[in-house]
Amino acid sequence: MSKRALLFALVVAVLGLVLMLLYVRRFEQQASGGERVQLLVAIKPIERGAVVTDDDRVEVRPVSTLTLTADHRVLDGASAARFLATIQRALEHPGVMLE
Repeated sequence: MSKRALLFALVVAVLGLVLMLLYVRRFEQQASGGERVQLLVAIKPIERGAVVTDDDRVEVRPVSTLTLTADHRVLDGASAARFLATIQRALEHPGVMLE
């Protein structure tokens, strides 16, 4: 790889990182109404997607993506992961919430 190409790749990578950080910060501010974000859960709309079943078959089913943003000074990553798993179970098996 030439030096020019390497320099170009480095500039693009740094620019991408800066834009990503600005976007995440803006998203958190807008989603929380300007308050400091301690925990933010975003749910994408339900779309059709490929799912691997328990018997290793691939099927097309409705799927959604859950995203969790947490301030690690307030919430431990393991606790946040358990929280997200609980939300996932509740959405996949709504009857559990009634028990």
